[in-house]
Order: sequence, then C-alpha cells, then structure tokens
Amino acid sequence: MDHYEKLEQAYNIQHGDLLEGIIDMHLHVAPSLMARKCDVADLVLRCEQFGYKAVVYKDHHMMTGPACTMVNDHVNKGGRCKAIGAVCLNNTNGGLNPYSVLAAISAGCRVVWLPTVSAQNHINAVLKGTSFPKLANGVVIREEAVRLVDEAGSVRKEIVEILEIVKEHPSVILATGHGDCHEINTVVEQACKMGMQKQIMVDHPDFMLCTPDDLLRHWVELGVWIEWCGTMYCEISRHHSWTYEQMAANIRASGVRQTIISTDFGQKDNADPVKGLDNVLDGLLRQGFSKEELRLMTSTNPSSVLGLD
Repeated sequence: MDHYEKLEQAYNIQHGDLLEGIIDMHLHVAPSLMARKCDVADLVLRCEQFGYKAVVYKDHHMMTGPACTMVNDHVNKGGRCKAIGAVCLNNTNGGLNPYSVLAAISAGCRVVWLPTVSAQNHINAVLKGTSFPKLANGVVIREEAVRLVDEAGSVRKEIVEILEIVKEHPSVILATGHGDCHEINTVVEQACKMGMQKQIMVDHPDFMLCTPDDLLRHWVELGVWIEWCGTMYCEISRHHSWTYEQMAANIRASGVRQTIISTDFGQKDNADPVKGLDNVLDGLLRQGFSKEELRLMTSTNPSSVLGLD
C-alpha cells in the first residue's frame, strides 16, 4: 500500500451535510477505454448513499447518455441521484460534428465538451511530458489534432453550428475542453455574442490550459461559468499538485457566483470520488469559504446549468 492509498483508507467523510444535494459535473468512470475506479452504476449507488443530486459521467471517447439512462431507469430507479450523460467532441465521437452533438443531446447528454484528448493543445502537452492516463488493454488511437479556429484565427464554422444547436436546448451546456486557452477564447467570445453566457463552462483553466490572469478576468467579465477541478488540489488525490490556498485564490478570482466546483475523479489509481470531494470541501472550509458559498458552487450553480432546479 503506497502513500496515497494509506491516505484514502484513513480518510473519513466529514461533511455529509454539504454532500447532501451536491452535483459533481466532472467524473470519469466506466465503461471507458481507460482504466477507471468504478462504473457509472457503482458511482450512482455510492453517491445515492450521501444524498447527491446528480453526477455527470464524462468519457473522452464515447457518448455516455444511453448508459446514464439505463442506470437511472433500472439500477437506481426511484433514487435521488441522477446520472447525467455527456459527449466529448474528440475524433472517436466525430470531432466537431453538429450531427454528433444533436444525436448526443437526443440521447440524454446535457454536457457537450469541445475536444479534450484530440485537441492540439492536449497532444502537445502530453508530448512535452504532462501526465495523463493512457488507454487500457493495449488500445492505441492515433489522434489527429482538432483545432477550434480556422487558418485566419476565427472560430470554425462547425463550432458556430454546434453553438446554435446547444442554444436551442437551455438545459445543455458547452464545456471548453483541453484546447489552447486563446483558441478557447474565440469560442467563448462567439458564444457570448450569441447570448449564451450561461451555457458556457470553461473547465480547469489551470490544468493544461495555463490560462493567464488577464484572460481569466476577461471570461469572468463576459459572465461564463468557470470550473475548478479538485483532483489537482485534493490532499488524498494521487494527482495532488497544488495547495488549497491556490485553489481558494483561483475561486476568488472567478467569484463564487460564476464558479462550479467539480472533482475530475474516477481514475483507477485515484481516491474514491466521494472521499475526494469531501476533502475538497474540507480544504476550502479551512481557507475561509462558508458552507453557503460551497453549496452555491457545488449545488446551486450546477443545478442552474443543468436545469435541475
């Protein structure tokens, strides 16, 4: 048993009152081409025990809406915690394909991620040594980079078409993925021109995006959602890289009214997602956030985004 396994085993849930009604909008579970901690059915049953309102099942390579529907209709029928599907617009899902987006929404997906593992920025970061889970069972997918802008630096027409589809579905949100932060900015600005501020979420501006402060301020001023993921800050996470002091500073920079706190947990070698989220809540309480502020960022805001009020 290594250091992080010991930390997870010793950790006890401390904030059950805050877990009640919570929504985790960023969880990686099975089925997946990557090794995962549990599958979506196990996740929902685990989170049901703590009164979660919902969890979003994100996979880099597959649409997750149908699996979530089966879990809700059969595994946890009558339960409170709902599994919510998503789609990442990577090569395996058709890339920036408006037809794929429409199909995913029709199949119950409420989060549409722009390219993650197929983004040029992601590919470059991994080549430079950024740690990221590999595919399991010897599977190899040779990614062709999917760019968000055209040769002139303007947002691609396919993205405009995708934004138009998302806009027609108020309980669906477009998340910005792992692209270059300046390319992401072209998408954010286009969406805001279309009046879609509350249907846009910039996820983990720190990890892989390395967003400069002035650009983060620009997004905050535009009024979009900013997601901060706990796995890089969580003290029992194997991906622990930064402190809760740094996470608190990031949240204060984006403002609690525009912030969504997720975990980005579910990796096979990482901690239990519920314990991980509880530790994030504990760390932020120690940094001076009130329980009301934490409920806003983990329940009220994501409920508004997903139409679960």
